[in-house]
Amino acid sequence: MRTQASCRRYWLPYRQLPCPKTYDPVCGPDGLTYDNECLLCRAIWRCKTIDKRHHGKCIQQASCRRYLLPPYTELACPKTYDPVCGTDGLTYDNECLLCRAIWRYKVIEKKHDGKCVQINCAGYLRATDSAARICTNEYNPICASNGITYPNQCFFCSAVANGVDMDLIGPGECVTIDCKSYLRVKGTCTLEDEPVCSYTGKMYRNKCELCSAFQSDPKPIFLKQIEECRRIIP
Repeated sequence: MRTQASCRRYWLPYRQLPCPKTYDPVCGPDGLTYDNECLLCRAIWRCKTIDKRHHGKCIQQASCRRYLLPPYTELACPKTYDPVCGTDGLTYDNECLLCRAIWRYKVIEKKHDGKCVQINCAGYLRATDSAARICTNEYNPICASNGITYPNQCFFCSAVANGVDMDLIGPGECVTIDCKSYLRVKGTCTLEDEPVCSYTGKMYRNKCELCSAFQSDPKPIFLKQIEECRRIIP
């Protein structure tokens, strides 16, 4: 929650604020961490556009400082597409556009690099030679919309952060269905009660009915576990 900075105690008439060198960090809604409240007040005094967000370091990981233009009240954003996910659940085309949203007093942070997905990938950043995330060998498989089964959430989120365009299908290994033998005209399927659950979360009476529903969709048809479906067969 945003709080008011106690700037009055630092004011001196017509002079720059004489700030101490103590390290007691505060976070401003411009996404920058100031060494102490007085330095934040000095920025407020100069720009008149920011306030204190919370005590302590900024938790967001957006590198907003590099996009600032003198006199440091304007952001120069490129048109490149390098998506990042904000804590508001929105995907921004690049980090600078997220910083612009932060700059405009939205109480948001950077959640992770890459597009927003239906799983919590908070804190996952694009890998660099000096800082690549190491994942464990724990096998808790996750099926992604690109048809790949990732061994666990760490591998999935690392791929998202490094630009793989995908989303979550569901927990477990990816299971697809081959509809070649079921490509019939709708209404000709048998009534066998062998329910299957599609990646959309809809339950079908059997594989034939599922394939009939998706016969115009060229993409692979992923299956979810039965209990994940949201609709009961009538």
